Amino acid sequence: MNQDQYTEIITQLTQLNERQFTLFRSMKRIDSHLAKINSKVENHEKDIIEIQTYGAIGLLVLPIIVNLIMRIV
Repeated sequence: MNQDQYTEIITQLTQLNERQFTLFRSMKRIDSHLAKINSKVENHEKDIIEIQTYGAIGLLVLPIIVNLIMRIV
């Protein structure tokens, strides 16, 4: 191998290294974005569970209240 081939190989390795850094930075940004999204999804799931709980309580309590009101009237 001569000097030109060494220079070309070094240049290609440098470009590969730069691409790796770019990919790792992109992956880090994607990971942080996914972490944000996951926390939002978790909050939404908690809200949905809370709404379902209130709905279930309403389905159980509302007929009892209506029945008591009908007996009074």
